[in-house]
Amino acid sequence: MAVIGKIREKSTLLLVMIGGAMLLFILGDIAKSGGSVLRSGQSVVGEVGGESIDVRQFEKKVQESIDNYKNNYNVQTVDAETTTKIRNQTWDQMIKEMVLGTQRDELGLTVTGQELTDMVKGTDPDPRVRQAFSDPKTGQFNPAAVQQFFDKMEQDESGEMEQRWMAFETDLKKTKLDSKYYELIRKGMFITDAEAENDYEAANNQYDIHYVALTYLSVPDSTVEVSQSDLQDYYDKNKEKYKQEQSRDIEFDL
Repeated sequence: MAVIGKIREKSTLLLVMIGGAMLLFILGDIAKSGGSVLRSGQSVVGEVGGESIDVRQFEKKVQESIDNYKNNYNVQTVDAETTTKIRNQTWDQMIKEMVLGTQRDELGLTVTGQELTDMVKGTDPDPRVRQAFSDPKTGQFNPAAVQQFFDKMEQDESGEMEQRWMAFETDLKKTKLDSKYYELIRKGMFITDAEAENDYEAANNQYDIHYVALTYLSVPDSTVEVSQSDLQDYYDKNKEKYKQEQSRDIEFDL
């Protein structure tokens, strides 16, 4: 009990010592990593294929996504849970764009004006277009609301509606490009007729097999003689299989 009492008396000093040690540890780590957490190298939050993602670039994308969410759902504020989801979605989108963007560019994939029009005003609009222009009361897609939006956009002198639409249109194009890329992969993977036939036969053919087994235990050891020359001959033919690159000498004191 006396020891516990002394620890309680010195608790303040102990906390100071622990805090000081942690501070020295952090400062030492900063010194090793380049001196200051505010240096440009510390602003990198990720790297894909040798290309760095700057934290300011990421935060800018997040803010753009939040603004688009507010405009699309006509809200003034976004709660913490939704903000977290938007941040995660933005991060995933940036990674996917960096990975797939190069591949799409090499293939020369594009989205034509007619394809974009079909995604917005066609018989089967993009799901996000359906969601954005659905009747709040019935939840049904309203094609007339799409044209009403474009009519209002032409009359909007501030250009805010056009800016919102351009951001939305950019996302639609990316979705279409991704769809084209995945479709190329899907159609590039196929099974030949011979492979399909072999797979069917392997899964459905049945065979009756009759065999005779002769186990080692059925042969008495006394009937087999192994001479020293047999052992030497086997060793000479197979010693490479058991070659050890490293060895150890062990001594036991009894």
